[in-house]
Amino acid sequence: MRVVHDTMATLAIKRRKTLECRNARELGRNAGTGEVDSHEAFESVERRASPRHRRGAQAGEDYPRRRFRPAVASAHDHGVDRRPGPRRLAVRRGDASITRCAIQGCRRVMDPVATTAGAVAPSDVSVVVATYRRPDVLRTCLKHIESQTTRPREVLVVDASPDRLSERVVDEFNGVRYVRNNEGMGTLPRSRQIGVAETSGTVIAFLDDDAFAEPRWLEELASTYRSHVGGVGGRARNDQPGEAAIGVHQIGQFLNDGTLTGNFAADPGKVLTVEHLIGCNMSFRREAILQSGGIPAWPAGVSALREDLLLSLRIRDAGWGLVFNPAAAVLHIGAPQARGKRFDLRYEFTASRNHIFVLVSHFGPASPILARYAVATARAHVQKFLHPTLGTVPRALLSLLGGVVGLWRGIQFRRR
Repeated sequence: MRVVHDTMATLAIKRRKTLECRNARELGRNAGTGEVDSHEAFESVERRASPRHRRGAQAGEDYPRRRFRPAVASAHDHGVDRRPGPRRLAVRRGDASITRCAIQGCRRVMDPVATTAGAVAPSDVSVVVATYRRPDVLRTCLKHIESQTTRPREVLVVDASPDRLSERVVDEFNGVRYVRNNEGMGTLPRSRQIGVAETSGTVIAFLDDDAFAEPRWLEELASTYRSHVGGVGGRARNDQPGEAAIGVHQIGQFLNDGTLTGNFAADPGKVLTVEHLIGCNMSFRREAILQSGGIPAWPAGVSALREDLLLSLRIRDAGWGLVFNPAAAVLHIGAPQARGKRFDLRYEFTASRNHIFVLVSHFGPASPILARYAVATARAHVQKFLHPTLGTVPRALLSLLGGVVGLWRGIQFRRR
């Protein structure tokens, strides 16, 4: 009887929290429009339900749907994380210290706790630009940062080039610092780790050297932060016809079968909750990066494609929310790659290998989400074989080969 009584009491508490969350969301809706006024919602809602067995607000919804609070964790080596996989973080409840592992595709979702984080001013933002052998493109990137309507705390260029051409470009700009990443090509995560260690801002904004920020980019990023928001990203325009409407309802989603949607060139006209950000235009609270275990380590010799997904997953699993503000836009020109061409056959192999690597290193090789992803990709490949067009069969074969290599890489990486 005692067990039954405790169970009924627990269910009543959970139901009350769910009703509180539902009522709180209604406070943030404008009469007659269905739109969410984020400022009103943030100010009026003080209590939210815990994340429990879901990822928080669904991607694509008006934000905020739920107030995330980060789990407590210690800083790791100035943002440098050398261990794979998500962390088991201790959460204090009353006098007992427990670790909660809520399962949804074997992902870990932490109970939220209080945070000292709040609103962010542009002067609290450190801008980090990672570059590799593109000095002319870097110059244009820095000119756009210099043309912002407000000044950041600092601007840091992390250069992995084998030459000093980029350093000479940086010397043309006052107040821009230059540091080297001596590990060379294909080490973007290491450049991000250096950026975290070498800056002091409350928020760290990461830009690719071929992403040219619009004048209000920094102002819009900073103004989007609230106490529960751990990361803010913006549009990555490609100047393609109709891109603002393509995938406008499926921006930055990480689906239950392990696949994901991008559509970061779309413009929904409002701030949305998302589940991952795009690496060329993303920002995170320093606190969120450190609490999630730091910038994820990446195996040597592997292209860093999808490293932004792994970082996003870890920060969300630490209890933080991610949002997309289309007004914080950049023009992503897609400058020439260090090797090959963008979206060529090599890219097909790399994308598949790295996606499997992220799933295995984060969720584990026995995770159900890996099996669901295998089924989803197998169906897609079968369709390509049944209805072949020019280049689809080689791409499908390379994708399958990349998946096998990614599985092996992920398993080896977890064993370190």
